[in-house]
Amino acid sequence: MARTIGNKGNRRPGNRVTRGDRAVAWSICGIWCFLGIFFLVSTLQPGWLQRIADPGKESEARAYKHMGDQFLRDGDLGKAARSYQRALEIQPEMSQAAGNLGIVYSRLNRLNDAIVLFRRQLELDPERAYTAYYNLAEIFARRGEREEAARYYALSAEGDPDPLHAFRKAGSLYLSLKEYSTAANYFRRAISARREISRLYKAMLRKRLRDLEETAAGEATGRIRDGGADAGAGDSYADDAEALRRRLKRGISDKDLEPYDTWVFDACLARDREFAKTHYFLALCYTANRKDDIARRYIETALKVWPGFTEARQRLHELDQLDAEPPHPSQR
Repeated sequence: MARTIGNKGNRRPGNRVTRGDRAVAWSICGIWCFLGIFFLVSTLQPGWLQRIADPGKESEARAYKHMGDQFLRDGDLGKAARSYQRALEIQPEMSQAAGNLGIVYSRLNRLNDAIVLFRRQLELDPERAYTAYYNLAEIFARRGEREEAARYYALSAEGDPDPLHAFRKAGSLYLSLKEYSTAANYFRRAISARREISRLYKAMLRKRLRDLEETAAGEATGRIRDGGADAGAGDSYADDAEALRRRLKRGISDKDLEPYDTWVFDACLARDREFAKTHYFLALCYTANRKDDIARRYIETALKVWPGFTEARQRLHELDQLDAEPPHPSQR
């Protein structure tokens, strides 16, 4: 009779499952599970993952924006454009990169592309809309669309902490359109705004904030060039920048201005050539309306601030000559 052999005896030595086989199987299974989880997380992009990645992305984008600024200052528009484009690929909502890319396109005479980017900047950063409005005004002025340019200069001036240039450019365009009353109104608003110390203080804070942002971006640029180190690390200026943003958002109070002596502000204003020019342009509105006595007062103020203002002195000389002429027979 044949002998019955158990199952254990039926196994072939080549089919035995070793501990090594089990380890490999579990490793493969673990890798597939990891890949599956990674794919799921990458697809869903949960908030916690975005919060981890965002600071590094923002610093890297600022670094490319800073490189673009350097190329723009050097006049290398091609490299500047590529740097800003890279910044926007990393951080599509970076308004400053969009605005500066618009400036590059404007200088390359790609005006329609520039307009698109300035409008995008308006949507991304309404609080700094005055910058985009000013650049749009510049484009329309280049195109000879004076009324549209004047409208955008006026919009820029409304939000600009130092609106003298925007108000004056709007006034100059209306002066060229012979809308003297409207032009005079903008020149007066420019003069009034320049006399407000709170506006000057706000402009100073904004400049300091830009300097901090540029310094932080410069550090990130250096880290990228030195081998791609963590672009989100070591931003020692973040706290100061955030404090300035809070102060600007809160607004300027009398308490903020207490440490400053107004005589310093007045002394600067007494030598401000832009202030002198605005008085002169206002005088032109009055001479156009034959109000020479009022025009003379504004010209004299301009010359008091800037004694070497040749155009103003020439116009004052012309007014003196008119006063010296005998009246026309019909006026006797």
